[in-house]
Amino acid sequence: MMHDTLLSRKVALAFALVVLSVASCTPDLPGSAALSKLEIGAFRANVMDLLPPGGMVAPPDRSPFLVLDGYWRDQYLIEGKSVEVVWVHDPAQGFPSGDLRIGVNPVVFVDDRLDGWGWEYFDGRREEWKLMDRPSGASPPDEGAEQPSEERTGSPAGDGKSA
Repeated sequence: MMHDTLLSRKVALAFALVVLSVASCTPDLPGSAALSKLEIGAFRANVMDLLPPGGMVAPPDRSPFLVLDGYWRDQYLIEGKSVEVVWVHDPAQGFPSGDLRIGVNPVVFVDDRLDGWGWEYFDGRREEWKLMDRPSGASPPDEGAEQPSEERTGSPAGDGKSA
């Protein structure tokens, strides 16, 4: 009986070490190092100045408001406030076509002030405000393919509606 307990403790410890080593190998989301130097409430312009240009260009048939400093963005008018999600990616890698939770960092601004960033933060706001979990713009121009359209549950800024 003592041997079984000791063995199960060793297995549990080995499992915990594997989980910790995998978690520590997970790379930071793009822009996290720069964002960690700021305080919540920082002006959007100051935040964007710390990030490298994203390299994205709005397709000519799409609104230029879909891109900010080379990053996809979504804008909403929610409860009378301007809400903006800037989808920060690694400019050297381009905007990922796969799982956004690996290569994209959602940065949330309310009335042009930093409200928070990262997926855990964004998920809370997304649920509260009924936002999409990805950019609503077209596929990155270098991919050339349209993404299937998804209906927004939040109201985009400028449509005169509030969520």
